[in-house]
Amino acid sequence: APPRGRTKAGAAPLHPFHSPRRQIEEEIFGAFGENGYDASLSRAESDFLLPSLDGEPVASPELVVDERVIASPKRLTKWRIPGLSLAPMTALGWLASLPAELDQTPVRVRLGQDVRFWATAARMALELLARQRFLPGVDASNSRARALWEPLLDEEHERVEGLASAMPPVCRALVQANGKCAEPDDLLDDFLATAVDVFVRQAASRLRLRPRFIDSQGAHFAAALLDSEGTLSATGNERRSLELELAAWRRSLEDETEAPFRIAFRLDPPEGEGTGAGERWKLQFFLQAVDDPSLLIPLGRIWRHAGRSWRYLQRRMDRPQERALEALGRASALFPPIEESLKESRPEYCDLDLGEAYLFLREAAFLLRESGFGVLVPSWWEKQEAGFGLKLHVAAPEDPGRVDSALGLEALVKFDWQVALGDESLDREEFLQLVSLKQPLVRLPGRWVELKEEHVAEALKVIGSRPSRAVMPLREVLQLGLGRGEDGLPVRGLEAEGWVETLLVRLGGTESLPMLDAPDDFHGQLRPYQVSGLSWLSFLGKWGFGACLADDMGLGKTIQMLALLLHRRQAGELKRPFLLICPTSVMSNWRKEAERFAPALRVLIHHGLGRREGDAFVRQASRHDLVVSSYSLVHRDLKHLSAVQWDGLVLDEAQNIKNPVAKQTKSVKRLAAPIRVALTGTPVENRLSELWSIMEFLNPSYLGSHLSFQRRFAVPIERYRDPEATEELRRLVQPFVLRRVKTDPTVIKDLPRKNEMKVYCSLTREQATLYEAVVRESLARIDRSEGMGRKGEVLVALTRLKQVCNHPTHYLKDDSELDGRSGKLTRLTEMLEEVLAEGDRALIFTQFAEMGHMLQRHLREALSTEVLFLHGAVPVPQRDKMITRFQEEAPGPSVFVLSLKAGGFGLNLTRARHVFHFDRWWNPAVENQATDRVFRIGQTRSVSVHKFICAGTVEERIDELIERKKELAGLVVRAGEGWLTELSTGDLKELFSLRRDAVQD
Repeated sequence: APPRGRTKAGAAPLHPFHSPRRQIEEEIFGAFGENGYDASLSRAESDFLLPSLDGEPVASPELVVDERVIASPKRLTKWRIPGLSLAPMTALGWLASLPAELDQTPVRVRLGQDVRFWATAARMALELLARQRFLPGVDASNSRARALWEPLLDEEHERVEGLASAMPPVCRALVQANGKCAEPDDLLDDFLATAVDVFVRQAASRLRLRPRFIDSQGAHFAAALLDSEGTLSATGNERRSLELELAAWRRSLEDETEAPFRIAFRLDPPEGEGTGAGERWKLQFFLQAVDDPSLLIPLGRIWRHAGRSWRYLQRRMDRPQERALEALGRASALFPPIEESLKESRPEYCDLDLGEAYLFLREAAFLLRESGFGVLVPSWWEKQEAGFGLKLHVAAPEDPGRVDSALGLEALVKFDWQVALGDESLDREEFLQLVSLKQPLVRLPGRWVELKEEHVAEALKVIGSRPSRAVMPLREVLQLGLGRGEDGLPVRGLEAEGWVETLLVRLGGTESLPMLDAPDDFHGQLRPYQVSGLSWLSFLGKWGFGACLADDMGLGKTIQMLALLLHRRQAGELKRPFLLICPTSVMSNWRKEAERFAPALRVLIHHGLGRREGDAFVRQASRHDLVVSSYSLVHRDLKHLSAVQWDGLVLDEAQNIKNPVAKQTKSVKRLAAPIRVALTGTPVENRLSELWSIMEFLNPSYLGSHLSFQRRFAVPIERYRDPEATEELRRLVQPFVLRRVKTDPTVIKDLPRKNEMKVYCSLTREQATLYEAVVRESLARIDRSEGMGRKGEVLVALTRLKQVCNHPTHYLKDDSELDGRSGKLTRLTEMLEEVLAEGDRALIFTQFAEMGHMLQRHLREALSTEVLFLHGAVPVPQRDKMITRFQEEAPGPSVFVLSLKAGGFGLNLTRARHVFHFDRWWNPAVENQATDRVFRIGQTRSVSVHKFICAGTVEERIDELIERKKELAGLVVRAGEGWLTELSTGDLKELFSLRRDAVQD
């Protein structure tokens, strides 16, 4: 914690965890850009009452939870916090721009409860403004009266009360001038009132008032409503008179809303079959029953009624003629053409020209509805949004046969187009003839159709850039057929012929793909969903499309990719090698999985100091089916990798290219290959730009430029949750992203109840150096020892080597930096990021308590989440509380580190779906017992068990020995590791020796 600094005598102490003003300014500056930055921010300091313990403020509940804090009594203490004061408009815009869901915030950002609450209140204020739920009023609570705009909350009473009751206590922590904290109702009312008043005042200041509707006193009041201060320059009598008039006006509005009838307007289009130009529309006036909107009475009947009250079907209305005229007068302020009809003593309708009718449909209808009037518009108007678009007819020039580099998204196809207006389709000449009328509404047989200016401009742009009966790339056909394309014009229909039709129906999912058989050389059995994945990858590869296999972790992305290579090899299509780029920590895993499931594949690991370069590498790569390299080498070895002609390029853990401006991303995208595959469990982690970056690698230009993608999709979806943009993006990427999750019944029913996998990790250079030093020293000690002493030295050596494999700090015990020094820890962090992104929980077992503490510290910082740690020194009550929180709290801790002895038995932790054995006990019975904390009665979901092994080290050698013994004789290994102490010195030397490919580059 930073130092508190000095405080004045008697003043509240400075909060020790406050953020520097510059940091806050930069965050807000980053959120808003440059507009209004200097003008809207000013420095401020205030006192807050916050929970404290032992003279220190308690950390926010969104941060790591301290068990000691939960159990201890706390008190409210006054703390002084420096910060920034935001202008109301700036605060309203910032709050409204925050994501509505917690999972949309950056991984290292936590929104406090107060910020989330006020963001919700800001959205309510904007909703009131959008619906124009506000009225002018007077605030006479102080000596100087103010004119202000007040939110109209009569219909929102329950929502406001509910929101106020949900206000987090921290929102009330600000100490006011009277030394007390405000009540929730007062705070929320003041927030909504201030937001509405400031927003409307700024908007209204740009309007021109019509002086003939206000007297001198009204003019002063109107001027005050537009003035930034709102001060009323009126005497006491004038102020009271104004208040009485406003009160009477409001009562008339309330009486109007309580009346059994209201004024309604019905727009009738002209009869006939003309173009609409010069024809008159009629806006009819009615009385509409509030409790039965279908009951409409022409206003003419009111004018013919002579009594002071009027009754119809047990509905009584006082002063019907007077109230009807009052209502029409208010309506004329919202739609001025009504005013012309008021020149008659008994108006029943008003005539509108085409432009006025269109203005009524586009704007006035909404304003009148929100102001309490009834509005009836033609039925065809409600269908306008889905009525305009483009229709495409696509035909393939020729059958492409087998795929080659000329096909894919850049293949040229013939097309013809029409403009869709509702159910009507117009060719180029017919559409241009309608456009030449320059009317917002045009009449087609049986209906009227809106021609929005922006739609017409888009259509004309398409007509100019894509002449009829021409050719276009298949990429543009898909963009238009699945979305809107770069031009933003919706496609209402797409017809295709030949192979294009076959391709489109299969990409769209309306026709299932032909299922392939498992390759003959595949060792093992592909599950049905894996066969489906293989067939999908093969289909997209045939057509030259990039594919993103985004299955959940543990569903076998590696297996499906290896099966694809074997399938292509068996079909004679693997003419040149595939290049696979992956994190260094999983390179050994690919080699091992290939040896297990696809031993017929010739695999080359391009890594380490001894790797080939130049022509030697080209010759070496050409003799293999699969070349595996790492992201860290792509930029350095780009020249050598680019010299090889690859059949395919595969990215494992493809989220590594989520940053489009990173060097390794740019380098990867410069590699050429006709087939491209991305493997990732998390195609989107924090921002949609990550999905764009992956798709840009797979199918360049398909989602447009990065700038256009941000404009069309990222901003509308991330900031405003735009459902149309979300659906459009889903349609565009769905054909090229295959996502299966464990919770899918079609997948999970075929999964084994327990899915075990070995995770092979590499050593860092530091680990390798320590490892070899420990091996030399240990073998010398063992060689000099005998009997029980020798067995002890073997166990000590094994323990030290395990510690080195875990982390250099674990062996050195120097409490130094953890990040980036251990292949195991790096891979664990990566996999846990995926687990948390899926919303799952995980157990991590280690046999070392000190390693458990390091894991807790590192993962808490790297993942910005709470990490529990259970070990032998934890008291029973605290142990039980940890288990309860992990099992029952929602949301609660998602990561639980356990020492193998303390947590390996007697616990029920079925809330987890992933079990990580960070360091191996090398006794299957002990490991299975620990795994059974999750895999036990009460577990209703599949469990994934990940056993970490440092490739090329003693960990891999012992794992191979155990597997060989299990395969040969079903040997039950004795408890612990005593059997290892009986090996000869020669066997131990071979066991301990470090293989060359075990080290990261």
